[in-house]
Amino acid sequence: MASYSLFAYAFGLLGFMLVKVLVPGYFARQDTRTPVRVGLIAMAVNMIGNVLAVLALLWLDFPGPHMGLAMATAFSSLVNAGLLWRGLRRQGVYRPADGWGRLLVQVAIAGAGMGLVLWWLGGDLADWLVAGTWPRIVRLAWLVPLGAAVYVVLLWLQGVRLSRLRRPLIG
Repeated sequence: MASYSLFAYAFGLLGFMLVKVLVPGYFARQDTRTPVRVGLIAMAVNMIGNVLAVLALLWLDFPGPHMGLAMATAFSSLVNAGLLWRGLRRQGVYRPADGWGRLLVQVAIAGAGMGLVLWWLGGDLADWLVAGTWPRIVRLAWLVPLGAAVYVVLLWLQGVRLSRLRRPLIG
């Protein structure tokens, strides 16, 4: 049952991380009110989402309606991060350099490709659960480097070069 909520929380990880990155942009300018206001909006979205998501999953007779709580929390974290980001953009504090949008798409494509390869080669979850410790270690010992290699190759095929990433993007 916990796997349902962990699955739903995974979609909010980006939002949770971005909030930690974006809030200091306000605090550095002694603006503590905006993050609190945005947090209150996100909290309201979370509370409304909790009720709606759990009721919807109960209505659908889903075996783990508690997943709705995690779904609402993940969604509200993305709302929180989105509002904070929009505020920094409107105030001119954050101005992405040229090429960031393209790089984001390239990273997403490489990540999706890596995920597909690992999903395909990773095998069935039941096999992982019944395998002993050493077979799992050996399997991970080749899957992790393979995943990293697929990611790097897919980035390279799309024209992303490490030398470009090392240079400052500001200015």
